[in-house]
Amino acid sequence: NLFSKKSELLLCMKNENSFRISIYGGFDMRVFIVSPHPDDAEFGCGGLSMKCLKVQHEVTYLLNTKSNNDEDLFYTDGRRNEGHTVKKKGIRVIEFACNGTTVALEDIIFQDKPDVILNVWSKDFNETHRLVSNFVDLAVERVRLRQKRYDLPVLGYYETFSSIQFMPNIIFDVTEEYIEALNLLKLHKQGIEKLPVLPYSFQIRHQSRGLDGGVLYGEAICFNSMNQYLWVNNVQMKQSFIDSII
Repeated sequence: NLFSKKSELLLCMKNENSFRISIYGGFDMRVFIVSPHPDDAEFGCGGLSMKCLKVQHEVTYLLNTKSNNDEDLFYTDGRRNEGHTVKKKGIRVIEFACNGTTVALEDIIFQDKPDVILNVWSKDFNETHRLVSNFVDLAVERVRLRQKRYDLPVLGYYETFSSIQFMPNIIFDVTEEYIEALNLLKLHKQGIEKLPVLPYSFQIRHQSRGLDGGVLYGEAICFNSMNQYLWVNNVQMKQSFIDSII
């Protein structure tokens, strides 16, 4: 693998067709962000999503549309539609169902071949977050077993408002993107109606991570292998992704 970075252009030669030419003439990485609920990706990675779009990375939200938890009845048509509002910002949305077999999600991962997958942290008070995190980890592992020639994505984890024992190893400065990310979150009106404290939790979490990183607002990611499959990330790929958006 050959990696080089010149100013704002990330050039990464991996495999044929692995990277797409962007409309701006540069190269982009394909980033998947898992969203157990329609607003989770915005809460934990809203600023990071905006940073990725600025450098012409392709951002896709994997939106879960099912729950094995009968207590978590949030999948109304209205909330589901709110999960697609990010399309206005140029973010793709692909729906998947966290129930039964992982084959459909495996197909999405294998066919799209993302370079980075940001999954939700598995240690969480919310059962759906835990279920989806483990479900995605299993799907990624099965893709590895299914096709060894596929260069596997960098696997990272982000935190939600109900995450516990989160252990980040990098904090991204999202000060410039904070207001836009907050406005994205506020588009989930039904979600906020159900949980009015969400925007305030968003502010507090981002300020707290900002203090941790010495900036005004921050978002944290854990790239350590925390899942049961002891995933080993491609170090060069991980560093190239980080360098492209810091």
